[in-house]
Formats: sequence, structure tokens, C-alpha cells
Amino acid sequence: MRVAAARAVASRAIAVAIAIGCFAVVGLACAGDDGGRDLAAGWRGLLTIRGAALGAAVTLPRAAYADATLAGTIVSRKLTETSGLATSRRRDDLLWAINDSGTSPRLHALGVDGSDRGDARVEGTDAVDWEDLASFELDGRSYLLVADTGDNLSWREGVELFVVEEPKLSGDALAADTVLKPAWRIHFRFEDGPRDCEAVAVDSERMRVLLIAKRTEPPGLYELPLRPEAASGARTAKTTQLVARRLGDVIGIPPPTEADVDAARWLGRYFAMPTALDLGADGRLAAVLTYREAYLYERGADEEWETAFGRPPQRIALPAMAQAEAIAFGRDGRTLFATSEGVGAPLFRLSRP
Repeated sequence: MRVAAARAVASRAIAVAIAIGCFAVVGLACAGDDGGRDLAAGWRGLLTIRGAALGAAVTLPRAAYADATLAGTIVSRKLTETSGLATSRRRDDLLWAINDSGTSPRLHALGVDGSDRGDARVEGTDAVDWEDLASFELDGRSYLLVADTGDNLSWREGVELFVVEEPKLSGDALAADTVLKPAWRIHFRFEDGPRDCEAVAVDSERMRVLLIAKRTEPPGLYELPLRPEAASGARTAKTTQLVARRLGDVIGIPPPTEADVDAARWLGRYFAMPTALDLGADGRLAAVLTYREAYLYERGADEEWETAFGRPPQRIALPAMAQAEAIAFGRDGRTLFATSEGVGAPLFRLSRP
């Protein structure tokens, strides 16, 4: 009953979002728009926001993960819409999280049991539509990358990634007045037009960022340089717009079915849409989260990611969550953590033998 109730709430939220989107498009179309939005793409977005086409049930092999266990619940009352999760590169007992749009630009520190370890304000940024979070190491330093790439109506002509150095905790929590400044920013657009993107990860070995579009069928895979020369300082954030190059498609995520719609109504049509992405520490495993479950892609030693994502994945079974939008590998590269939007959301942990 709890699962059905949670999904009913999420279904109503999506319906409200669609209605708001319709009013926004009509209003801007009538008034004219000078806010960096593509109105034609916005009209196209209204056609895709209603959800994906239904298909037949698909059976995939299960990845070698034990059943998920409840690690805890997210204690911080400030995390109302957790949309991104990343493991600390400094400590084994720490995770980082971000909220979706509509809140102040803050990074939240969590224990691996969901406990509240404080939060830090990110200076000089706006949380337009934060949708994913990634951690990585580079030149002996630990960083967090925030993806301000959400675009429900697929009309933002430019979106942004920004990187901050991972802050140190004072004991077991962040100092109350912690303020972070971006180390560098990447302002960009997708080469084939605006895309809603909620799944972003860093491949630091290859010095690139991977991005998966949410509403294309199948989802599109894109890449950007991790630290392009033109984006090496905060002052260049809005002066140089890079282009995310399309690498191919993400193959094999089963489409939503009639049974999904019967069980979850509106939300059922969104079950196959990628809402988060993370790479394991060794750069060989990729976890893609959807509203239904997660999927594991594995890259061979000499393969590119576009090849790996071009093969059907293994499925990672997850407990039903109201609106699953955040997944992260643990620091060991094998453990997975996953959570959803909502105050007091459950934090699940999965172990790979």
C-alpha cells in the first residue's frame, strides 16, 4: 500500500508539472522570450513530457548485486527533492547530495546512513534545475561536479556544469558558514538541440563528462571535455559555449508497459527514462537509474563507453521509490547507494560480491 500511495503522489506531481509547463509555454509564446530559451523546442517538449511510448515486457539478466537493504533515511529536512548523489573521495563514511530546482544552491553532506552532516552554499551560481552530481579526483584533489542540465520542456539554449573542490568536514560535519566557489565552469549546448538531461558522470581517466538525455527514445549519449581550456576559470562561464557531442544511443533499457501504467498511472510512462548516472571508481562499470530500477553497463578494458552503452545492460533490482532520481557508487567502486525525492526519503544500499 505504501508503494501504491507513493507512486500515486508522484503521478499527481507529474500531472501538475505538465500543466505548469503548458502555461509557461503559452505565456512565453505570447509575451516573447529573451531568457535563452528555444520556444520551438519548448512546443516539442510538450509532446515528450507526457511520457514514452509503451512496449512489450523485456527480460534482462540480473546484475550480481545482493538485494537492496535500507541504509537509513535522509535526515536533513532541507533535502526535499534529492536529484543527485555522489560519494566522497575523501572519506568512506560520507555522501554528497543536491536538491532539484527551486531551492538555494547548496551541497549537502550525508552520512552513509542518511544522517545530516551539514550543507555548504555555492557562491556565484543559481540552482536553475540541478539534476545530477558526480565526484572525481584530478591532480591529487577531490572535486564535485554539479549538473545544472534539467530542461523538462527541452528549450534551454544553454546549460551548465560547474566544479567545486570537495570541502573538508570539521570533525563529522561541515562548518555552518561553509561557502564554496566554482573551480571551473562549463557552459554548453547539445549539438542536436536542447535536451532534458538528468544523468551525468565524470570519466576522469579519459578527462571527459558523459551525459544521457532523458526524453529521447532511445536515450542519447553525449560527451564534453572535463576541463576544456576555454572553461578553466569562472570568468569564462558565460563567454564561451561548448557543444556536447553525441556519441550514440543508450541501448537496452526496457520500455514502459501497460502493466506499468496500470500500476502507477502517469508515472508508469516515465519508468524507462534515465534520472541519474554514475561510474565506478575503476572506470569499468556504469549505473543508470530510472524510475523503475537501475541498469549496469560494463566497459571492456580497451572499449569506449559508446560501445558499452550500445549493448543491452544487466538489471539492478531496486525497491519501489516514489521518484528515484539519485544513484552513486560507493568509494570502493562496487557498492551502490540510491534514493528518491521527498522529505525523509529512504537511502538504499546494494553490495556486489
